[in-house]
Amino acid sequence: MIGYLKGSVIHKKGRELYILVREIGYRVRVGEKLAVTLRQGDEAELWIHTHVREDQLDLYGFNIPNELALSIVGTREVAQIEKAVQNADVAFFQSVPGVGKKGAQKIIVDLKGKMIVGRDLDLSGEGDGEVAEALTQFGFSRIEVIGAVTKIDTSLPVEAQVREGLKLLGKRK
Repeated sequence: MIGYLKGSVIHKKGRELYILVREIGYRVRVGEKLAVTLRQGDEAELWIHTHVREDQLDLYGFNIPNELALSIVGTREVAQIEKAVQNADVAFFQSVPGVGKKGAQKIIVDLKGKMIVGRDLDLSGEGDGEVAEALTQFGFSRIEVIGAVTKIDTSLPVEAQVREGLKLLGKRK
């Protein structure tokens, strides 16, 4: 399975980039932000989600490893994600670009035991509760989250704070 690519953008068509890596061209679908940022001739370094179906294989590229998860968090409220996990709502997760039926099922199974459903996360003033709650949804312990939240710039939008928290927590693993 392909998990990372580094190469030159040799062609660009909408949100599809063709990345040349050691004389092999990979077609990678990216989000709007990357599609605007990267141009033909640029060096691209992407974390890849390989999506396999019976009849096709698609590659989705992201700047950071957890960006697929962030695309879910960034477009949905935490309460919506909790409800979708509780109800095993596969269609909810399939509505996120790059997530198919099996991927949606895996997300539900992975998050099922890690959700803090119906309980407010009180960090006694240690950062934004919504950010802390989102980070705990990814399976990090309360202690890890408290440590990360204290280092996050709270003037950033919530989505950016979650992204920063994931970066900080990802470095610890």
